[in-house]
This record gives sequence, C-alpha cells and structure tokens, in this order.
Amino acid sequence: MSHVTAILSEHAYEEAHLWHLSGGDSFAETWWQGSDLQELLRAWPEIHRNHRASFQQLVVLPRSATFMFGIFPRADVAGSTKRATLQFRLEADLPLSAEELACDFQFGATSIDDAQVSTVSCQHADWSPLLQQLRRSSCRLELLTPKSLVLLQAVVERQSLVGQPRLILLHIDGQFEIVALSNNQVVQWRIPGSLSNASRDWQVLRDEFPGAEPLVVLTSEQAISREEAQQFVASAEVPVPEPVKLLVIDEQEMTKQQIARVLAERSTVWFDLSQDEHFADSGASGWWAARHHRALLIVSGCLLLVALACGWRASRVRSAVASLQEQQATLVRSALPEQRISSAVLARLKSEHTKLLGSRGRSENAQLPTTVLPVLRQVIENLPLEVPVSVHELRLDGTEIYLDVEVAQFQEAGALAQALQASGLSMSPPSTATVKEGKIRAQMRGTPVDATSGGRL
Repeated sequence: MSHVTAILSEHAYEEAHLWHLSGGDSFAETWWQGSDLQELLRAWPEIHRNHRASFQQLVVLPRSATFMFGIFPRADVAGSTKRATLQFRLEADLPLSAEELACDFQFGATSIDDAQVSTVSCQHADWSPLLQQLRRSSCRLELLTPKSLVLLQAVVERQSLVGQPRLILLHIDGQFEIVALSNNQVVQWRIPGSLSNASRDWQVLRDEFPGAEPLVVLTSEQAISREEAQQFVASAEVPVPEPVKLLVIDEQEMTKQQIARVLAERSTVWFDLSQDEHFADSGASGWWAARHHRALLIVSGCLLLVALACGWRASRVRSAVASLQEQQATLVRSALPEQRISSAVLARLKSEHTKLLGSRGRSENAQLPTTVLPVLRQVIENLPLEVPVSVHELRLDGTEIYLDVEVAQFQEAGALAQALQASGLSMSPPSTATVKEGKIRAQMRGTPVDATSGGRL
C-alpha cells in the first residue's frame, strides 16, 4: 500500500469546535473526529494501528485564532535568514518570548528599502503532546499552517491573482477574516470575527491599501448558487462596495486539492510552522532518524546472520581439513606399517607442491637461473660499428631478447640481425617499418645460447 498524508483540520461553529482527521484516496476517508485534541491523543494508538501501513505523514490545519500575525520593516532584520535568528531579532515586538513561539516568515519581493517581513507564530507547547505521539509512531509532521491561509492561497493561484494587490474578505467557520496581499505576500491579516468589527476593519484597511482590489470569498460545506451567495452578502451587510468580485468555494474539497497539489509538486505554502526548530524532532529530521534507526537494526541483523554463516562455514572447513588429515594419516600407516609418522612429511609435500606450481606452464623441468650481464655484454659488443644505430629499447625477458632500433636503411637492419646471429644469438628476421624523416624502425627478437641448454635470463 502506498503512503498517504492525513489532514488534521479544525472547524469552528459558533461556540463549538470540531477536529477532523481524514486520509486515504484524496483525503476522503474519515479516520477520526472529535471536539478536543485530548480525544485524538487517546485514540491515536488505535488510529495508527489501523492505518500505519499507509499513514506516514500528517498535515495540521488549525483555525486562525490559534495563530498570531505581525509585520515588520525589513531593515529591522537585515541580513537575517534563519528562523531562530529572526525570532530573537524580533522578540521585543512578538507577543511572547522567542523560546515559547514557533514562527515562520515571508519576505516581501520589493526593494530592500521599503520591503517588509511578515510573520505567523503560535505557541509550540500547545502541540507538544501531538508531536510526542508522532515521534512514537514514526509519523512525519509535513505541514502546520493556518487553514484559512491555505484556502486563500488556493484561490489566488487558481484565479491567477498572484502579484496583484488584493484586499480579501473571507467568511469561514462562521466568522470574518481580512487579508491584504501585495506581490503575493501577506501584508495584513486580521480576524475581526463579528460583522460590526469586520465593517470597521474593512474600512480601515481600504484606506490603508487604496489600490487593492476587493474580493469576497465565502466558504460552504455544500455547493450554493451565486444568487444565494449574493443574498448572504446582502443579508449580512458585508461592507464591500459594488461592484465586487464574489467567490464561493467548497472548503473541504479545496483544502484537499490544495494540500494534495502542494505535496505532489513539493511547492510551498505561505507559512509553514512545521519547519521551526521546536518541531525538528517530529519534522523531516525526526522522521528520517526513525527510518534510519530501523534501517540500522535491519543492517545489524543482516551482519549478524552473515557472521553466523561465516562461522558455520569455517567450522565446516575445519571439519573437512581434519577429515583429510585423518585420511592421509591412514594412508601413511597402511604404506609404512609399524613406523612412526613424521611431522615433516606434510611440510615436504607442501614444499614439493610449491615447486611444481612455480614451474607450471614454463617447461617440463624447473630451469636454473643464469646471470643477465653476460648476455647484455654479448649484444652490445656485437653491434656493428659501421652501422649507425639508435637503440630505443633493449629488453631481456626470460629466455628472450627484444631489440627495438632505428636505422637509416632496410639493409642496415638486416646487417644488424646477421651480426648478432654471428655472435651466437639465435635471432629472428627483423620487423621493419618506415617512420618520419625516412628513418627505418626495426624490431627483432632472439634467444641467448644459454637458454637453449636450459638456462634462464
């Protein structure tokens, strides 16, 4: 079964909250749902036992109230790129200390002088019990990001709004949220909640971002017509001037599609707090550490089996050697009855066997070595003085002489071979070839007289 990624998302309905864990094909299968994360933690062992063959990754999408948003001039954190460094540089303006928060940052794409850094943070202690469960079950925390921002990112990408300044009013989980975008960066995120607060915040942000086009996004659990959506906007008195672009989306379906696309294409979301150092043990490093731990156990088991097999084979070899020695001793006793078996017999046999191996393939009898210097002297003294010769190579290899020379004419190569033949060397006819500047290159081979009598160079 292929591995899948499960989605743990939070939904709010007035005062009630519901957590929903889904997975399987396109995240359609519901694995668990409850009103409290403590219920999930108690049910986690059974969930993982039922789905551990495929359940290896988890995406957590909490509601917006779980997170805190801030935006700062980029000059305040110039040169900082690591999350931990940014957290401590901005600690004075963050709602809690850097040690208590998990954060992610988004940098503006404009010039450094007027660029801004957006940050989304949450208390990492809120997720510690869940992270401990992930570590125990070797499950990887793939994403931790606000559900509403995932939906808005999907809307922006599908409506080709990337790069356009937008002021978006989102109605999700029975409350309003307002997000301002500039160059695909979240430059403002407010959660007014009620209609009266949304009306006030909308007007303030309209004045702050006069060039941003308004967009209303309504989420629904089931498909509704545009007329029904417009009736909702009118009845709720959404503070958006006409004409306004209105979108109605299926929250669950769009969330599933967006997460599936992000994971399949390995693209990024606007904010991903799972990469914070506080979550490192249950992120990619912890997941790989658990995988490597199991791999090391498997490798160790394999090495143990190999060691046992080698020991078993060694014992078999020792047993076979002992059996052969016993057979040899029996043969010696039968051949030499009433005589003590000498310990030197085996050593002598080994010595003779080594001599035979050393002489194999060269001659029937082992040859005695002779000195090389007389043969070398014989060749050099018998080079004809009247023939100008350039010697490229003179090699004495075993019982064979190899001579590579350069002469002016073909006849001189023959004269050289005849002179060496007359000195007592057994020479073969030279092999010649014309080289540059009209020179003749000749190679010839011969055998010294000592070699014919069993000697060896």
